[in-house]
Amino acid sequence: MGAFNGTGTFVRTYDWTTDDDNGINIEASRMDTEDDGFATGLSNCITKDGQTIISANIPMNSKKFTGLTNGSARTDSIALGQVQDNTYEYLGENGGVADAYTWTPSPAITAYAAGQTWLVKIGAGDGNTTASTANISAVGSRAIEKSDGAGATTALESGDMIAGSIYKLVDNGTALVLQNPEKPYLNATNITNITPSILDTDAVNNLGIAASVAASALTISLKTKAGTDPSTTDSVKICFRNSTLTTGTYNTRTVTAATSVIVSSGSTLGTISGDTSIVYVYAIDNAGSIELAVSLTEFEDNSIQSTTAEGAAGAADSAAVLYSTTARSNVPIRLIGSITSTQATAGTWATSPAILKLLPKNTESAVLLISQTASASATIDFIDLDTTYSGYNNYEFRFINILPSTTNTAFVSRFSVDNGSNFISANYATIIIKAVIGSSPSSEAGNTSAIPISSEDTGASQGLANTSTNGFNGIINLNKPSSSSVYKSMVSNGCGYVNQAGNYVWVASSGRYTGATTAVNAIRFLFSSGNIASGVIQMWGYK
Repeated sequence: MGAFNGTGTFVRTYDWTTDDDNGINIEASRMDTEDDGFATGLSNCITKDGQTIISANIPMNSKKFTGLTNGSARTDSIALGQVQDNTYEYLGENGGVADAYTWTPSPAITAYAAGQTWLVKIGAGDGNTTASTANISAVGSRAIEKSDGAGATTALESGDMIAGSIYKLVDNGTALVLQNPEKPYLNATNITNITPSILDTDAVNNLGIAASVAASALTISLKTKAGTDPSTTDSVKICFRNSTLTTGTYNTRTVTAATSVIVSSGSTLGTISGDTSIVYVYAIDNAGSIELAVSLTEFEDNSIQSTTAEGAAGAADSAAVLYSTTARSNVPIRLIGSITSTQATAGTWATSPAILKLLPKNTESAVLLISQTASASATIDFIDLDTTYSGYNNYEFRFINILPSTTNTAFVSRFSVDNGSNFISANYATIIIKAVIGSSPSSEAGNTSAIPISSEDTGASQGLANTSTNGFNGIINLNKPSSSSVYKSMVSNGCGYVNQAGNYVWVASSGRYTGATTAVNAIRFLFSSGNIASGVIQMWGYK
């Protein structure tokens, strides 16, 4: 029977000319056989009206179909123009609402499949605000996630998809992975790859603070810029200096949970009833965990400090102490904000703060370097001016309610050039100008063994009294102690209660060490007799 031979050539069964030459008559059976061959061959051809059902693969021999119309069903062939126009990957603007998106491709899909890729546009007002999902062709809700930079995926953060932008989603078999999020996920694995322009030693990202009062206590909380508690999908990041003073690297810490500090009822922080005070808010790096601390004192940003436990018992009352929920020793701190507060009764936190302000960097030219509290102390020494506290042109020492244990004594200071191993007790040139109530201003003869801060005229009972309600307050300035080319001098100004009954004294003094121009790297404060019973001395630095 005639038919195609398998290579596209039709082979006839009979040849009528050959039959005639061979004397073979035309017979019905031979005609039927020949015609059946034609029928078989024609049935193997492709009909132009689409009647033929293809039964095997068709080799095109490097030829092409031309003039194709665009495919419209999942089983259709696709035209090159549809590929170029990305007709079926681009789904256009979303349906649904922000965080629960829908898209409807045509033709519809019937199931999700690993490797499916979609390009989608986020409509006006539909930027994501939290973890998000997509439902494509109503197949079902599927999480939209992003890479965590460590081989896994994590939920979206607020603002990962913004209105008007186009994003690429790839199905990984369990979720649709966002390939171009607005906020690349930062973790311990990929944080080192972030360039300094995005994240550097001063970086504070997505930070806010909040403060509230309840039950006479003050609660200060760390928030995101949206005013919500930090979370794994909306975290706060803060860079801290290394906890070792001699190491110049830094650490980036991430807050992913609610973080706060409570100033308990009765704790004044050193505030005064009816006075407006500024409470400074700090983040501290406790071995990788961020905690909050507060103080009435502005400590140097990005410095290392020790904190005192607030105690939750209403006893956090010092203006010079840095308070946190749990005491921490030698931890890096960042100054992140301040709270302006006025309370009718100090320690009764009943009025909400009037002003909250973010301070990601120190904004003062003077910074508190260290504060020391006296308690029956023979001396108060400040050392390491040339190492730990170097880099300042001027140091200011502030005296807060310094009280002698012995009455009628003088408050003085001495220098050291060997970081406190020895304090110099000779070769000072000094002068004192004073004014006592009821007397004209007068001067005192210079002291060569120390630089006086208060009156030394104990013979006239003008030394400081040890009345507990009347401490000595004042300021000393020490200029360029690191210089080795000039004599070191100090200037002081203060006021205290003298041993003469009912008299107060104002004292202005100055002094210099004339023994050598050697750099001074430590200073001591003491009374000419007896201990320092109580009081606070702060050392501030000016660039």
